[in-house]
Amino acid sequence: MMKEINWVDDFEGDEDFAIIDTPIAKFGIYSKGNVLIKEDWVLDGIRPRLPETAFLANIQQQISRFWQAPLLFSSIAMRRPGTVHRIKVLEALFRIPVGETRTYADLAAILDSSPRAVGGACRNNPFPLLIPCHRVVSASGLGGYAGETEGDLVGIKQKLLAYEAAWMQ
Repeated sequence: MMKEINWVDDFEGDEDFAIIDTPIAKFGIYSKGNVLIKEDWVLDGIRPRLPETAFLANIQQQISRFWQAPLLFSSIAMRRPGTVHRIKVLEALFRIPVGETRTYADLAAILDSSPRAVGGACRNNPFPLLIPCHRVVSASGLGGYAGETEGDLVGIKQKLLAYEAAWMQ
């Protein structure tokens, strides 16, 4: 696991993206220069695509290793996303240990925020694997994932939580 988030505001360089197969769904990673711009789950029929830059190839390798041990990400420069509140929420998500969950209300209390505002920041998380918003659940159950409360993305959240719980045993 990365020890800290390496937020970057200024970046230049070639744009690249890759679509990689994971055990649960295809996953997109996008960069500009040596900065990760975003990642997301790809649910349509798009075919895998190999990265063209060494930076993105390294991230692809790290994501592949995640499926062997979810603690192995090294430091990655990532585009700083949006507001101060969103950054605080993402940094709190980042600190949730593998195999554990927190509720939206738990995070809201820590951040002096509201559960709804925490949920909004989770919904707009541009790095859903490196910054594990799947580890945030509602007080009454699983909660949503990436703005959905049912469907494929919620299934991905369930699979991520099950994978991490099994790995911790």
